[in-house]
Amino acid sequence: MIVVCLSVCRRSHGQQPEEAERAGSLPPVLRSFGKRRYSVQRRLNWTDHPWRQVGFSDRLRAPPGEPVIAVLGGADPDRPERVATGLCMARLYPKKCPFFKRFGILPRPLYHHRAVCFNRTVYVVGGLDLRQAALKVKRPSRCCFALDLASMKWRR
Repeated sequence: MIVVCLSVCRRSHGQQPEEAERAGSLPPVLRSFGKRRYSVQRRLNWTDHPWRQVGFSDRLRAPPGEPVIAVLGGADPDRPERVATGLCMARLYPKKCPFFKRFGILPRPLYHHRAVCFNRTVYVVGGLDLRQAALKVKRPSRCCFALDLASMKWRR
């Protein structure tokens, strides 16, 4: 199972959990995944588990059926000219320190987009492109991009 997180904002980094929650950077996660009945609500309880830096690894592989979190795109509100186009993946298991793996680049720098994973494909729909923000134009994208997780190739 893949949980998709969108519009990551650098502003929440380093904030206290309550501040980050008010800023809207923590999505409410209330369900358990898989046979292990893994409680995401408990795992993401920031008061019991303080913030820590997450490392990057190119060797990380997520076994089939293993829950992962995919982080796609986003914007830094303090520096609107920069857009996060990296696509990262993090395993939730084992309970050791999690590692992120960069596994692709979004075809277009987006924020406020939506995504869903279905049949080993991540679909990204809509969103705004910050390259247009400099022109004072804010038109949502009418494109749908799909990342095939088997071949790791994007298609429109």
